[in-house]
Amino acid sequence: MTAIVIPARAGSTRFPGKATALLGGRPVVRWTYEAATRARRATRVVVATDSERIAEVCQSFGAEVVLSRGAYATGTDRVAAVAAGWDEDCVVNLQGDEPFMDPDVIDEVIAAVRAGHPVATAAGPLDAAAAADPHRVTVLTDRHDRALYFSRAAVPHQRPGTPFEELAGSRRAAEHLGIYGFAPPALARIAAAPPGILERAEGLEQLRFLELGLPVTVVRARRAPVSINTPADLAAAEAGLEGRG
Repeated sequence: MTAIVIPARAGSTRFPGKATALLGGRPVVRWTYEAATRARRATRVVVATDSERIAEVCQSFGAEVVLSRGAYATGTDRVAAVAAGWDEDCVVNLQGDEPFMDPDVIDEVIAAVRAGHPVATAAGPLDAAAAADPHRVTVLTDRHDRALYFSRAAVPHQRPGTPFEELAGSRRAAEHLGIYGFAPPALARIAAAPPGILERAEGLEQLRFLELGLPVTVVRARRAPVSINTPADLAAAEAGLEGRG
């Protein structure tokens, strides 16, 4: 069985209150929850939050909610605490600011873990704007779609005469998406470890996985959907919805 846990904390540094901010008339976290419920391989979807307000909003649209009031360094640490003792073959951390996550991508992450990979995540095509934006994360991979590094910086450095299109087309650099699937032993190992020096430097929890020596498999999405990291992202997502209408 597979549980998807959506961590949604009240005190987002870059965008306080983003979980309950309205997108198309619905809270952002509801969009994420509904995407998770459409994943065919998931058997349970839970919102984990430290906020009574977020809990009430989520319960109003029928979500299962777990209040986790502890101070956690990352969403993965919160997910691990909530899922401790569960009898699952895979636990997914779907970040609450991913309202447009493709359910098929969620299923592919789950399938990778069930196939024996200890950790799996997802990435979409990288464009120049994403590569230059510190609110968006680039993942570098090897030829077997295993993560080599994650960064908010424009990586790798490009020498003159190396076109960005060549790099992006190689798929060795891609835009990371806010989802992780874990085999329970890997999740427990991550939660037991302190944040690593690379994780602290970049502010990226997934670097702890690499620092621990855990292989991270990257499944490929056809596109990199908008995630809600800042108020500007919310405005862009709202404009995109209006454009569809």
